[in-house]
Amino acid sequence: QLAVEIYEDLLDNFPGRPSVLVNLSAAYLKQKKTDKVGRIIQSLQALPISNAQLNAGTYFFNQGDNEQALAHFQKAHSLAPDDTEVLRSISFCLTELQRPSEAARYAECLFDISGTAEDSGRARYYYAMACDWVNEERFNERESRYPFFDISRNLSEIYNQRSAVDHVS
Repeated sequence: QLAVEIYEDLLDNFPGRPSVLVNLSAAYLKQKKTDKVGRIIQSLQALPISNAQLNAGTYFFNQGDNEQALAHFQKAHSLAPDDTEVLRSISFCLTELQRPSEAARYAECLFDISGTAEDSGRARYYYAMACDWVNEERFNERESRYPFFDISRNLSEIYNQRSAVDHVS
């Protein structure tokens, strides 16, 4: 809350300053104050900064406008192609838009960067959603954890518990 107050004061003194808009929008999003993000969304959208586009995309996603969200996430991706948060947002947004094949490709790019079992599991899950069994099988050979997918595919209670605990931490 203190950060929000400070950034609001800074915005009053320096309207349009990119760092203030990005940080204030991030603080608003963290506090789930989407109405306040809406007040600065036009300024945020105009910034050629990955985090500004990511925050704008998150705002639109939270509003249920997934097409607009995707456009901002993809703009963020063009500005920062290796940003794992951007890739994760794109892949999730694409699944919400019922485009699992595309989501899987972004999730695979995410895994190539992060190398985590969770991101491997995410790619595997999205390939399965797309019924792309050839690519899903490629991820079967890697360590992958994605709790909801794991539980439906694995009978080992110990493995499923570890997957869920790792996902939360």
